[in-house]
Amino acid sequence: MTVDLIFGNSHTVAYISGHQRLAAQGRVDHDLHRANFSDPRYHPDVQFLPEGVRANPTIIEELRSRIAALNPICLVTAAMGSFHWLEGMALHEEPFDFWAPGLPGHPPDPTLELIPYDLMARHCRG
Repeated sequence: MTVDLIFGNSHTVAYISGHQRLAAQGRVDHDLHRANFSDPRYHPDVQFLPEGVRANPTIIEELRSRIAALNPICLVTAAMGSFHWLEGMALHEEPFDFWAPGLPGHPPDPTLELIPYDLMARHCRG
């Protein structure tokens, strides 16, 4: 059986929901396994050490075990999404904005570079 393995916390919900919808439509031919790291034994998610940021050793061992057992075709990470958002996008050295057509949202910030939605969508799908 072919599988995807997704790990993380709340940010995994969107991927799981999408996979379930596609499976119900017969558009995916593989299973999805989730490793949810909200259990207290996985906290803190990361350790800030003098040599850099490292994932909690319990998380590392859990992932190694699941990868060995499942041999996934795809590994999706969705851990510390808020941290990645702040560091990678909100505080990006070249700030940008985009909006999804047809969805309610805020008007784009005129001081930010506007990324075309189709370009962003293609990048995310890639």
